Amino acid sequence: MVCATTSAQLAAIQSLWCRSLLVSWILAVDCLMTVKHTDRTSVACVQVRFDFFCKAALEFLLKTGRQPDILHCHDWSTAHVAKSFWEDYQPYGLWKPKVIFTIHNLNYGQKKITEAAQYCQKFTTVSPTYAFEVGGHPAIASNNFKFMGIRNGIDTELWSPTENKFLPMSYDANNVEEGKRRAREELRKRVNLSQWQDKLIIAVVSRLTPQKGVHLIKHAAYKALDRGCQFVLLGSAPDPKLQTEFNELADQLRHGQDASFIFEYNEPLSYMIYAAADIVLVPSMFEPCGLTQMIAMRYGAVPVVRHTGGLRDTVFDVDNDKPRAAWEVAGSSDWMRDKIDETNGFAFE
Repeated sequence: MVCATTSAQLAAIQSLWCRSLLVSWILAVDCLMTVKHTDRTSVACVQVRFDFFCKAALEFLLKTGRQPDILHCHDWSTAHVAKSFWEDYQPYGLWKPKVIFTIHNLNYGQKKITEAAQYCQKFTTVSPTYAFEVGGHPAIASNNFKFMGIRNGIDTELWSPTENKFLPMSYDANNVEEGKRRAREELRKRVNLSQWQDKLIIAVVSRLTPQKGVHLIKHAAYKALDRGCQFVLLGSAPDPKLQTEFNELADQLRHGQDASFIFEYNEPLSYMIYAAADIVLVPSMFEPCGLTQMIAMRYGAVPVVRHTGGLRDTVFDVDNDKPRAAWEVAGSSDWMRDKIDETNGFAFE
């Protein structure tokens, strides 16, 4: 006897698996957000729940008859999709997809990344330089032949100074000076900085973790004030000890109204900071790609970065990178002959 599935029944099945998918995701996030990663049991809990989420997603595709062309999995939390697809789903009806796995940060979940690298057909990371930097890692090396870096990017409509309700005025290349001047005035009012002399603003928009070069951020704050600039930081540290250090730094530097520290996640304010800043500092110790430097350029601020990972692939030093910038951006092998200058910031080792 063959049972025909009605459209109402199919809708119910879809709803059921959507709820299953959502519940598994909530369980995974709940576990991830409430446990300490130093506890082996807790780490195992997180891994098991994300693995369940991966299988729920595959089960949803199988039960609803979907056959996507590509399953694109991102980072260790979805790594189990690759193995589970080939072992548990591809032989039983989910036949069409190819599996691509993208690493956003090799510092986390290396065991699961190793698994995904083995089972996926292609795997990538978010910049060519980061791919080169991590290509010899044991989690990747044995599958290096199918590994490559593809530079990340930003949503240019979301991060646009020409249409942004959070700025005092919209601007583009034709009126960038006036637009940034208005943004500086408004930012100074909001974060209690002095308007006197319209000083150059150096900004940091970042999570405060060792990866982000926190010792260099502290150093930059002191140097910015020593050289007559203003310094603005937006972000916070998940490590209480590190946050305490930055609280103390803020207390030391706030008195002259030339430094402001906002220890929170605040996306509307970040638009204002990018628009107001003359320089945006990104001194990461390593950086798979980074979006901050690209957003800075989108808003007419000069990025100052370390030459690492995706920072190297997106910021070309005005003094030292003219040949490389001409080749990588414009395809020119002789920037002097072709009179090409594609440099866009400052970079240091």
